[in-house]
Amino acid sequence: MKLVKMFVKSELPFRFVENEDFRDFVWSLQPRFEVPSRTTLRREIWELYEEEKAKLKMFLSKQCERVCLTTDTWTSIQNLNYMSLTAHFIDND
Repeated sequence: MKLVKMFVKSELPFRFVENEDFRDFVWSLQPRFEVPSRTTLRREIWELYEEEKAKLKMFLSKQCERVCLTTDTWTSIQNLNYMSLTAHFIDND
């Protein structure tokens, strides 16, 4: 799970697990560790997403009476469009 979280937090591409230098580095730390395939990594990231989504739903349903949403959109200098969605709430604490 630590490897999965590293990929998510660092925004690494799934294909990075196939990088020979990465595999050599992992092997130097623990020769018995098998680096997962990009398909396995993708599946495990999806499972982590589903777990975290369930935790968030549970938290919001138990701790918050109301949730307000705000959005923002913008275009980068490279002409890429972005949209953000932010949830605001006051919990029971």
